[in-house]
Amino acid sequence: MHLSAMIKLLANRCRFHGAESYVLDLEGKGVKGLQGVSESKALLTIVGKEHTFETHKDLPISSKKEALLAAKHMKDVAPFAGQIYTAASSIDGGKTRVYFFVIKQTFIDEQCRDSLFILPESYLLFLRLNKQTVPNSISGSFRERLIHGEFSKDGFSCELLSLMSTKESGFFSAVQSGAEVQNFEQGEYIMLLLKSVTLLPSGSYSQALNLPLLKSFWSPRFIKTSAISLAVFFASYMSIASGYLILKENTLSSQLAKQQSSINELFAKQGQLENMNAQLEGLANNPLFEQLSAPLWLLITELADKGADVSLVNFSGSDITLRMKASKSTDIMHFLATSSALENPEIVSPAVKSGGKELFTVKITLVVG
Repeated sequence: MHLSAMIKLLANRCRFHGAESYVLDLEGKGVKGLQGVSESKALLTIVGKEHTFETHKDLPISSKKEALLAAKHMKDVAPFAGQIYTAASSIDGGKTRVYFFVIKQTFIDEQCRDSLFILPESYLLFLRLNKQTVPNSISGSFRERLIHGEFSKDGFSCELLSLMSTKESGFFSAVQSGAEVQNFEQGEYIMLLLKSVTLLPSGSYSQALNLPLLKSFWSPRFIKTSAISLAVFFASYMSIASGYLILKENTLSSQLAKQQSSINELFAKQGQLENMNAQLEGLANNPLFEQLSAPLWLLITELADKGADVSLVNFSGSDITLRMKASKSTDIMHFLATSSALENPEIVSPAVKSGGKELFTVKITLVVG
């Protein structure tokens, strides 16, 4: 997803909980906080420093992955029960520094029940500072609060530098280290937090998920509705698949029939060629063939000119039988009777109609020499 599209999606379905609760409203390139909580489910809730605790522990483990696994079994990392987020960085001496960001569980139960993802403000600042080298601290204002996150040789720290509201009076301050500070006004600061969501390591999504909300989706009604939907989907899929297979079978059957027809035609032509080959062999083996071949081919050529199609030539001694097809058998017989190249032409089978022409057989004796 494009970054700007994701930021817009988050901004319009995001809440921020500090001393007060706010829903975010995307305006142009900025975001403003509107006091009050939306009744609809939130895609993301950012929990302010007011409700979180941060600390770190140095473990004698060089692998960050193994250090994070070990951190899962550590207890009492915060002065209250809560949802824990962890991150790790390598330090000198082959050790790993594991950072803990904890949101009070009572706060999550009361204010974040309807949010799909929950993230601490301090954790997002950590992700941003951990990615950049200069500057190593960030200050951001939101409403009447000022937050300061900083990386130093002692690790990461996050503090409320000042907080004043209409419901509570007071002033909280912390001494800045003198390091270069990157300052953000309200709209810019919220945008910074939203963009920092994209820096979440893949392993941290499970920490950010609101598991109780996900479990609530699996109610008997949800399971029944999902089962019905899946059943309808698979039934539709099977119907479509069956229809496709039937269509495919019909198509293949049609193609097979065409192929079979072509194969039958080839076999028929092969039979005709074998028959003609047998006739040629018979002619070649006839002792009169050498003497009769030239006059015979001349006669067949003349018959073709007269419109006769000779389909069979057979020898019996000096007699030759010709099977042919022509428009009129009488015209062909008249031509044969007047030809000086043959003797005694006679029709040996009556003419029959075939394809608009007459099919008949003639016996002749060629004059040789």
